[in-house]
Amino acid sequence: MINRLLISLSFSLLVLLLTSCSGVKEIHQPEHASLSQSPVLQASPLQECAQVFIDSQPNMAPTVYDSSPLLPYGNNLQLCYPHAFALEYWTGNHSPRWAAFTLPLSDNMLTECSGEKLTEERFHVDAQFPENNLTADSYQGSDFVPELLVPELLFEGNPCAQYHARVLTNVTPQHQYLQPLWHELARQIQAWAKQSSKLYVVTGNAFQNFPYQAFEEFEQGKLNKDKLILGGTRIAAVSSDPASLNAMIKDDTLPTAYFALLYRPEQNGISEQMIGFLLPHTQQDLKLANDSIWSFVAPLETIETTSDVYFPGLKSHIDAPIKSDWFFKNRSIRSN
Repeated sequence: MINRLLISLSFSLLVLLLTSCSGVKEIHQPEHASLSQSPVLQASPLQECAQVFIDSQPNMAPTVYDSSPLLPYGNNLQLCYPHAFALEYWTGNHSPRWAAFTLPLSDNMLTECSGEKLTEERFHVDAQFPENNLTADSYQGSDFVPELLVPELLFEGNPCAQYHARVLTNVTPQHQYLQPLWHELARQIQAWAKQSSKLYVVTGNAFQNFPYQAFEEFEQGKLNKDKLILGGTRIAAVSSDPASLNAMIKDDTLPTAYFALLYRPEQNGISEQMIGFLLPHTQQDLKLANDSIWSFVAPLETIETTSDVYFPGLKSHIDAPIKSDWFFKNRSIRSN
């Protein structure tokens, strides 16, 4: 029995020795590790897009649920388009979850596409995710159209960045009634960018029920809450001709809202500023309701709880409470 015990101990020591010599070790995923300390960051595709995040630090990236800023949630993908934008893509739902970019664009962005053949087609396959079978015609037969989470308009005058914006991984299904408001928001962001030396922007979509109680338009009866896209709604459930839908997307879950969060660091003697918008995904004609983006200004916490996209890096960076008066004073699109 003593001999068996000695053999067992010897074997355990041998396994321990081989394991330590092999260099195998357990790596714990850090929550918000520094750039120099994080082994996860070295493998993160966001490192190539560092400049789109605050202070050029990828650990300032948004997170989905409780994921790390340096890693995507679940089977999602983090994709980088250098000097243009970064996004997290929900592969199982053919939908980007968030996209981050900085305006104005980097000057060297104009030469980044010198080795690529730029096309004028509306959408094109993302070389980083060629398995994506989505096409420009995938939403035909539904009441929704393919819209860009990073609006191409924001990269006006830069054909390379606009080419990147037209990737299919930047496409999200949006009801035609919301499109005018989404485009209005893009024009306002563009106007603010022209007045800023640096403007950090994150756009995204939400899948929790829209918090209509927080907005006067619904409380006053101007907008009908029964027309809202509810959480968990599949495309086929609210399409006028579900039988004609593309089988690939008919069971995809629709966003309930779209958001934009803007952070303007201190510049020209003006303190840091932040503003957020949460636009309802509705089947009601917002144009006829005479609504504008200013009806849907929302605090950071409301955006987070509705979208499940969180901003731990931003919240640790800013001095609370943070002002938004610069955005209101310099708006080019007025409220109704």
